Amino acid sequence: MLRAPVLLLVFLALVTQVSSNAKGAQMSVTGKTWETASFTCDLTQDATYIHLYKQQEGMAPQRLFYYDVYYTKIQFESGTKKEKYSVYKVTGRSYRFAILNLEDSDSGMYYCAVWDKHIGSDFLYTALEILLVAAKCSSGNNPCLTSSPRFSLLWTKRNPELNAHFRSFIFYSHLLPLHNSHSFS
Repeated sequence: MLRAPVLLLVFLALVTQVSSNAKGAQMSVTGKTWETASFTCDLTQDATYIHLYKQQEGMAPQRLFYYDVYYTKIQFESGTKKEKYSVYKVTGRSYRFAILNLEDSDSGMYYCAVWDKHIGSDFLYTALEILLVAAKCSSGNNPCLTSSPRFSLLWTKRNPELNAHFRSFIFYSHLLPLHNSHSFS
């Protein structure tokens, strides 16, 4: 079920994981048709852009937009309804994402992602933070959004040992299970 996001992240990052850690508590966000569902993306580092991805069952994740933190502006992808989403800074590194006027097509898994490149003395790495939000409730016409704990992953672009043997990058991940208080179809 979570293989598609992993594959997307491999293509986005093209890097190998160095470490990961999990933190945060589980929460549920449930909304009825035409209501608003919102969630907070808490960053552990400063970032220029925050990306929002959505994945529907059986489909690859798609980026809906990215939020420019400096200019407080959303840059929407083609086909994304601009009136459907809003973002604002809560405090410090905490940003609130809202999905407005919920409808059945809003059901899915949402990813809040941040990455910035840093240059160290002998390696280049990409830090990626993901906030998993979502899932589809199996009950009636009321879409429901449920979230799992937030987790951070750190990858490195250069690993001479792996490169020498495989000539490619390998992606490892400790994916966390979704909150299972709802049944998913």
